[in-house]
Amino acid sequence: MSEVLMRRIVTNIVIVLVRAKNIVISFFSEYVLFIVSTIIYQGARFVSSIIAAKILGPSTFGIWNILSLVITYGSVVHLGVINAMNREVPFYQGKGDFHKIDDIRRNTLGFVLISTLCGCFILIILSLFISDDMRKYLLLTVFLFSANQLYVYIQAYLKADVNFKFLSYLQIIFSFVLLVMSIFLTLKLGLSGFIIAQFGAIIIVYVLVLKSKIIKWSWQFNSKNIAQLIKIGFPIMMVGLLYSFLTTLDRWIILHFLGIKQLGYYTLSIMVVGIFTLAPSAISQQIYPIMARAFGQNSNLSDLIRWCIRQIVMGIGITIPLLLFMFFVFPFFVKTYLYEYYPGLLSMKITLIGMVFFPLASAFGNLLNVINKQVYYMIVQFFVLLVNLLVSTFLIYRGWGINGVALGTSVSYLVYVLLLAIIVKNMLKNNVG
Repeated sequence: MSEVLMRRIVTNIVIVLVRAKNIVISFFSEYVLFIVSTIIYQGARFVSSIIAAKILGPSTFGIWNILSLVITYGSVVHLGVINAMNREVPFYQGKGDFHKIDDIRRNTLGFVLISTLCGCFILIILSLFISDDMRKYLLLTVFLFSANQLYVYIQAYLKADVNFKFLSYLQIIFSFVLLVMSIFLTLKLGLSGFIIAQFGAIIIVYVLVLKSKIIKWSWQFNSKNIAQLIKIGFPIMMVGLLYSFLTTLDRWIILHFLGIKQLGYYTLSIMVVGIFTLAPSAISQQIYPIMARAFGQNSNLSDLIRWCIRQIVMGIGITIPLLLFMFFVFPFFVKTYLYEYYPGLLSMKITLIGMVFFPLASAFGNLLNVINKQVYYMIVQFFVLLVNLLVSTFLIYRGWGINGVALGTSVSYLVYVLLLAIIVKNMLKNNVG
């Protein structure tokens, strides 16, 4: 081998290694930043919720535990077009079709604007059939719902574009604004102030996004293109919606069988679910567009499996230390500061056990969404919802109260992961099929 050829080979190897190093550094720097910003984001929501819970008391905060479901279930109004954008944009980036990407973004924004108006109209109509006290809170939640829908679009736009750096900055700013506004306004206006504070924090984010000019705000409404986006995104949205039902079914069971005050005591468990679903979700949100882009480039299943394993390892690495802290340290805080919620402490610990399984579930879910096998995902979720309902109801009749609901929920999370693991394993064995 000639010396010139050898130098070329060495030079090419060095170039490849430098590029690989830059890619790895770029990914992990954004990864760390996004994780840190997500921790700050969730920490701000957690602290603001704790302070509001302390100020409002179990009965009033129990009302928010129900009203917040308007936001949780709000994704249903866009019929999956945002989910389609989140998957199709990185997929077509892998294919290099940027005209298609622009078309997807414009139609998604157009449909989100129109569907949000329809959702607000429905909520206003519903407010006419509830009590006067609840009506004022629901009408304020309508404003929060409308702002949140566009915020979800902004998040999906940045995630699909793998721009987690800017999204991280937005989360950090949102967190500090939310924390300051929620403390001040909850003290002044009670539950109304807590809702207004969340709306105000989102408005601040809008202003920053508009000034940055990172997002293109052009929109259109092409019925044919939107129908195609709904066809792609509706199954993915249903998976997300069923996931929301899975993590909130316990609230409806408690409200129906035990009442609003017991739901207020259950606030600690609800907070725990919020914390422990967000960390795996933050990792999932970063890896999902990367998986979709890789699948768009080569349709190689082995690449998806490697990303799935990475997601599980990273998720568990974050979840376990947090779980130990919440299980052994946080109860001291509850006993001294949130003593009104002490009856819900045991149910919180039971719920914590179920949270161990979420990093695995989100990784398996990403893989199924990318390879367009959401139907299996939905079947599992329907079955697990039934398990949760039956076990929780049985334990309530046995006198376990909110602790029984927490145990039924944790059991359902375990069943959820086991069934998803079995399905993914069989698909891999049969080469997806």
